[in-house]
Amino acid sequence: SRLADSLFDYLAQFLVSFKDLFLAFQDAPSVVNAMLHLFSDIVACQYVQVSKGKLNTFFEVLVELLEVYSGVASERKCVHGISEQEQQELDVGLVQDLLALFKLLSDLFSREFLDFSEGECEVLVHPAEGEISVAEVSIYGLQVLLPLLSLRVDLLEYPDVSKEFFNFLSFLCGSFPEKVCELEHSMFGQVVQALEFALTQLHHGEISKLAMRSLSSLFFHHLRDIRL
Repeated sequence: SRLADSLFDYLAQFLVSFKDLFLAFQDAPSVVNAMLHLFSDIVACQYVQVSKGKLNTFFEVLVELLEVYSGVASERKCVHGISEQEQQELDVGLVQDLLALFKLLSDLFSREFLDFSEGECEVLVHPAEGEISVAEVSIYGLQVLLPLLSLRVDLLEYPDVSKEFFNFLSFLCGSFPEKVCELEHSMFGQVVQALEFALTQLHHGEISKLAMRSLSSLFFHHLRDIRL
C-alpha cells in the first residue's frame, strides 16, 4: 500500500545505518538484543505490506546483520577470564538473540501466505538481476546461525530456541527443499543431526511435528528427483 511504502521510506533511512549502529554497540549484549528485536518487529509489521520493489532493502540489511552478528557471537565464544555468572549471562543473551533471529527469518515466509501488496506475490520466485531472494537470505541465515546452536552448550535443548529454529527450518524445507539439499556436505549433515536430535532426544510433540514436516519435505523432494 502507499501508506506502507511511505512509512518504509521513512524507516529505510534508519535501516541503511543499522549495521554501523550494530557494530557500535556490539560489546553491549542487551543493546544488541534490543536491536535484533526491533528489526524483527519491523519485518513482522512492514514486510508483508510494502511493494515488491522495496524488499531488496530488507534483504540487504538482513544479510549484513547476519554477517555482523556471526562475528560478534564468535567473539563472545572466545572470551576468557570471566566468571561463571558472566558466562551464563552471555549464554542467556545468545539464547535471546537466536530467538529473535529465527523468528525474523520465519517471518520472511509470511508473504507467501499473507500478501497485502498490489499485484501477485513474487517474493519467493527467482529475483531479478542484482536483487536478493528469500531463498538466498534464508539459506545464508541457516549457514550462519546453525553453528551457533552448539557454541558452548547444545542450545537445541532449550524448548523456546528449538521451537523457533524448527519452525524456521520447516518453512525453509517446505519452500526451498532443493536449496537445503544443495548445501555443502558438512552443513547438510548438521541439519540432519539437528532433525535426528529433535526426533530422538527432545520428546516434545510440537517440535517433533515441525522436524517431521521438514524431513518429509526433503524426502519428497529427493523422491521427485529420483523419479525424474
